[in-house]
Amino acid sequence: MILILTEAQDATADDMIERFKAKGVRTIRYETADFPQKVQHTIRKGAGISQDLMGINGETIDLTEVRTVWNRRPQAPSVTANMSAEDRKFAQKETELIFRGILQTLRDRFWVNPYLNSQVGEYKPYQLQLAQQVGWEIPQTLITNQPDEVREFYRQLDGNIIYKAVFPHTRLGNPQAGIPAQLIYTNRVRESHLEQLDAVAHAPCLFQEYVPKKVELRVTVVGRKTFAAEIHSQQSERSKEDWRRYDFENTPYYPHQLPAEVEAKCQRLVQEMGLVFGCIDLILTPDNRYVFLEINPNGQWGWIEELTGLPIGDNLVEMMIQGTPNYTNPPVTVKPAMAVAEA
Repeated sequence: MILILTEAQDATADDMIERFKAKGVRTIRYETADFPQKVQHTIRKGAGISQDLMGINGETIDLTEVRTVWNRRPQAPSVTANMSAEDRKFAQKETELIFRGILQTLRDRFWVNPYLNSQVGEYKPYQLQLAQQVGWEIPQTLITNQPDEVREFYRQLDGNIIYKAVFPHTRLGNPQAGIPAQLIYTNRVRESHLEQLDAVAHAPCLFQEYVPKKVELRVTVVGRKTFAAEIHSQQSERSKEDWRRYDFENTPYYPHQLPAEVEAKCQRLVQEMGLVFGCIDLILTPDNRYVFLEINPNGQWGWIEELTGLPIGDNLVEMMIQGTPNYTNPPVTVKPAMAVAEA
């Protein structure tokens, strides 16, 4: 049995559940925000008893049958009962601690990725420190809440710096007023922005040297296998600073063959972080240097698979079924590469 921790709207989980079903593998989809209102947990310990039961969608699941846990997109449990604010605060904290404790009782199963390791893996200062230890070149980086430090950093690099959020925060917007939701993208810091730098004092910000790009790379590590894709973001004005400003019609995607030493660094970084899966963003510079930007322990990969034919999903399925990062190759179902435009 494979337990999938996710949220209500998750097309990737939907797709993977169908792939597991095609292989006759049982999955349990656990939308974690439904606990404790729609999901029940009952644990009995002591006097020779060890029982862990979960009630979900009218079915009782014995968690001892779970072999693999896919830590896909879990959300915090949510107490929504009608009670006082103080009682709700108490109930929420109790629920969260019990929830985390339940997950830790499953720590001896195969996890993609281990719950605590995945959380720690999101921390950007930790990523950058570990990347340097592994041997990656990284951009000159400043993380600070001191405006004068940013001004000096800007001066030292002749204005060639960027700002990026450490969390993919989305401004919700106001659909009724015609204001769309907006993701906070990576952006160049212009001279006109210097007048706003005092706002840095309100929250620490991450600034980096702007690194010239030949192409950008999305490297997906699945166990001991590595799948790299080129993103030709520089062919579109929209995607030059951040390829997440998607312009598929003008941005080709191709499979990329990493040099052996670069692939080894990708593998070592993931393993040092205690993960078995991760999506790494790199820059290949015009003079062919590979520069590390960040790793997402739970990154998206579906669109990469669709545009390049890289069999990421099939490999992820096989790793979870076999329960080891040293899984054997799945049956070959590679689609032909589908670049969206000529290079």
